Amino acid sequence: YDFLYYLNNAFIKSATTNHELIDHILERHSTFLLDESQDTNPLQTELFFHLTGTNFDDDWKKIKPKEGTLFIVGDPKQSIYSFRDANVSAYLDNKEIFNKENEVLVLTKNFRSNVRLRDWFNHTMNDLLNHGPEALEHIDIPISAKERSEEKVPSDVIDGVYKYSLDTKDDGELIAKLIVSWVGKEKIYSKNEDRNESNKDKEPRKKERLVRYSDFMIVPRSIDATKIINALLKYHIPITIAAKIPYTNSQTLMAIKDLVYLLKEPKTVEYFLSVIYGPLYRFDELDIILMKNKGFDLDISQPFEFEDERINNAIKELNYLYNETSKMSFSSTILYLINSKELNICGKVSTSLLEYTFFLIQKIKEGEEGKTITTVNELRNYIENFILGSDDQRTLRFKDELDRVVISNVHKVKGLQAPIVILAKPATGIKKPNKYVDYSSNKPKTYISRFSKKDGFNDVDYALTERFADQQSIWEDSAKAEKERLEYVAATRAESVLIVGNIKVDKDEENPWVDLYNMVDDSYNNGNFVINDEQPKEVVPEDISLGDYQINKDSYEQSFKYVSPSQLRHSAPTNKDEIDDAEFDKGDKDRDEATMLGTMVHKLMECIISSKNSYNIDELIKEEQRLYKKEWR
Repeated sequence: YDFLYYLNNAFIKSATTNHELIDHILERHSTFLLDESQDTNPLQTELFFHLTGTNFDDDWKKIKPKEGTLFIVGDPKQSIYSFRDANVSAYLDNKEIFNKENEVLVLTKNFRSNVRLRDWFNHTMNDLLNHGPEALEHIDIPISAKERSEEKVPSDVIDGVYKYSLDTKDDGELIAKLIVSWVGKEKIYSKNEDRNESNKDKEPRKKERLVRYSDFMIVPRSIDATKIINALLKYHIPITIAAKIPYTNSQTLMAIKDLVYLLKEPKTVEYFLSVIYGPLYRFDELDIILMKNKGFDLDISQPFEFEDERINNAIKELNYLYNETSKMSFSSTILYLINSKELNICGKVSTSLLEYTFFLIQKIKEGEEGKTITTVNELRNYIENFILGSDDQRTLRFKDELDRVVISNVHKVKGLQAPIVILAKPATGIKKPNKYVDYSSNKPKTYISRFSKKDGFNDVDYALTERFADQQSIWEDSAKAEKERLEYVAATRAESVLIVGNIKVDKDEENPWVDLYNMVDDSYNNGNFVINDEQPKEVVPEDISLGDYQINKDSYEQSFKYVSPSQLRHSAPTNKDEIDDAEFDKGDKDRDEATMLGTMVHKLMECIISSKNSYNIDELIKEEQRLYKKEWR
């Protein structure tokens, strides 16, 4: 934020003197588009008025941009980032400036939601938003007679707005049962079902079909959706998480991290005990006593023989893994352990959330390349912070074709949509606002009544004042207005079905969806809200290890190379030197077909991770097939 002040002052200086900085930028860029401008603060907007202005004024709102240089796009009803100093008034001020020149275009058409949902939005959203000091008008979404006549939803199809209410503190189990009850059994009315390469440019079609996992998007108000995630995993529902990820639920990650520490520091007793007591070996204190009595000093870097077959096999395996990985980087070691046929880690622990372990590999690799992860202690600190989510909130994006339920907190759903949206976990703590920015004048003023910091799971105050108590009601009105805008954003993600939850809340909690919940009635749904009393099935972890890839160990030394798919070879190597340097190490020629397939899958996973899933997978598979064509028998 300090840099914004610095940059803004630099633009003001340039505008009032020689224009050198502004001209330097305008020589390279002639047009500026501010997208999602409702999420900017006035200082950010002011920069672009100084940059594109035909005049200078101390009050930036009096500056007129040069015609055709500045385009501002946004929706004030989606202004939900006050914690980043965004303020809806900045957008409204911009709009007023453009209004004076008759240069405002209003977009009202909704291409996302079906007719019944649009009817409900028109019926409710103005009541939700158009009141208080930050009142916003909801302009009715147009619905043509043709749309109404064409969208006749059959009576056996789930469609419209529904709600549920529980006299408990947790709705994760109910949501899991709802999903299991609907997937493959109930029908929805969905668009874009028959669009493919031959007709992708045609008007989207709608038709009824059975519900899929990927139709669901669960939107909790809080970033912590752990209870919902646990419930869905309990029912073996595939998920994608775009909220706070409970990495501790990834058994592969939790098992591998301790093993990596041990392999890199084989004489550290703490790491040895964590691994040997953990899910990979499940030894107990008596086993350790037996090892010590035989003279074993818990050092896996040296071979040691035991009469007890179970202990002997474990120590022998750990010594083997140590020797195999001693020259590998941290990221390479983790990948090797996942793929190791000998260790068979995916056959010993649940593979739920396995993809997040691959995500961690990529993040560690970035740390190794940036020289921020060079020691075991740095690795351990990074992984522990990664698991706690204390450095930043991470999100994995997956291709739309994956049949998974999406769990996304409300600040991440903007721009997303789903056929079925569930507004879940309807209980959050009541927090009084402790900061308010007054943008009513050209010189904004910031008021702060409380400074606090996290101590574990609790906020600890280290500065507190009552000086602004008389203004608290203004702050609370502003916070309430943003809460209502959050409800609007969450609800309008739905294409066909919206479900609003309500559960028991304590006296220090509130239901963030309560306004929407109270607006739901059966006039805007098609009935058929069915939840069966399903019970989770027992699933034994499958051995999904990808086999012995026979990867050349030299490729692991010091660092593990992720190859960007855009840099893949487009011609096969022809001589030995080229083969040695090839991005795809082909290994021994006598490998069997299953191992060859495993190698190809392994390399495909590397490319997907390194490209953050941005490469066309079909083209990538074709490239792999071409490169490995001569290896098939």
